[in-house]
Amino acid sequence: MSWVDENGPLRRHHGILAEIVLERSARQNPAETLQPPGHHDPDELIVLTVWPDHETFDAWINTPDRDRLTASATHQAVEFGPITRHDLGAGYLADALSAGGLP
Repeated sequence: MSWVDENGPLRRHHGILAEIVLERSARQNPAETLQPPGHHDPDELIVLTVWPDHETFDAWINTPDRDRLTASATHQAVEFGPITRHDLGAGYLADALSAGGLP
């Protein structure tokens, strides 16, 4: 997905640590597992954007450059949902991420 890199250097300059795009997998859970409720759009994407702290994110929201930061054909073509903030409780990123080991 080359659109992930559109304006990437500019967004990283403003503090974004990572952007991860999640697509719904064609391989779903077998019927024996707990299933998600309701209908799911198979074309729906989830974009996880990682910021170092709330202050950096707030500065991005308030920057006059914000429209340039998301100026891409893809950003213009999608319907955005609400932004939900989460704090990191625990976890890690595997070495494969930095080594380019993901498809």
